[in-house]
Amino acid sequence: SGGLDSSLVCAVAARKSDKPIRTFAIGMATDAIDLKYAKEVADYIGSEHTEVIITRDDVIASLDKLIYILGTYDITTIRASMGMYLLCKAIHEQTDIRVLLTGEISDELFGYKYTDFAPSPEEFQKEAEKRIRELHMYDVLRADRCISVNSLEARVPFGDLDFVKYVMSLDPAMKMNTYGKGKYLLRHAFEGDWLPHDILYREKAAFSDAVGHSMVDHLKAFAEDCYTDEQFEARRTRFAHAQPFTKESLLYREIFEKYDIKISYKEFLKYLKSKKIAIPDYAPLVDYLADKLKEKNVPTKDVYERVKYYNNLDTCTQRKAMRDARFEY
Repeated sequence: SGGLDSSLVCAVAARKSDKPIRTFAIGMATDAIDLKYAKEVADYIGSEHTEVIITRDDVIASLDKLIYILGTYDITTIRASMGMYLLCKAIHEQTDIRVLLTGEISDELFGYKYTDFAPSPEEFQKEAEKRIRELHMYDVLRADRCISVNSLEARVPFGDLDFVKYVMSLDPAMKMNTYGKGKYLLRHAFEGDWLPHDILYREKAAFSDAVGHSMVDHLKAFAEDCYTDEQFEARRTRFAHAQPFTKESLLYREIFEKYDIKISYKEFLKYLKSKKIAIPDYAPLVDYLADKLKEKNVPTKDVYERVKYYNNLDTCTQRKAMRDARFEY
């Protein structure tokens, strides 16, 4: 992307390789932000660089498949995944490359933009530890699905276990935004001739924005064309859980329901309450149980027993157990 994390991975890989590495970047045809920075990095490290240019039609045509493979109707996740999915699709179709290096997990270790405002080193560390524990639930899950669905594999240098242990053992005060620049520790560590200075100190940009603001604009406009105001109000009320609040969110939810969970959240939550079962404050439990019911006709009694079992586990163990148990079916 021409951002800090992926650029550092490429810079190190280029030095370790005895031949030019291949790099890839993606952007909208009209207003891509990342492409010029990615090209600057590619020229600097001497990589064989490929730009993938996408249009409105590419984005809209991929929306159904993207929501299906992500298994979510979360707006931010879908927007952030579009560029990665289409880039991996192009790599699979146009090259013989099957293994990629990515810059994932740097944010969890060194901080997101919001952790620049952490009130103390202790709070920064708590958030980093939480993010690392939940890697499999958020950005890394998104990246894995976008990559693997295109028959590719990812290697994640920032996720090297020894490296993670080392970074997490550092005094968190060293990772605080003391100098008015997020991830200062990581940037400072690579000062020298690894990257152009403007890339090394480039501000973080959301991937969905950096691909081109028009991508999100096209998605919003497409959703607007799908529903009248009256249709939107009528159809969104069908969902008691996480009720859609914009036409874009309704579109994603309806596509999701078409492909994925067939159980009614409203009915299932009502059932849990009728049995006086405590309902956790996060969605994966309901997702998990819905997976059970989706195509296997799991008896309600079995589901009931499972809910009681998972509610008695601590949060981290519960999530791991639910994830592992999916394979039973």
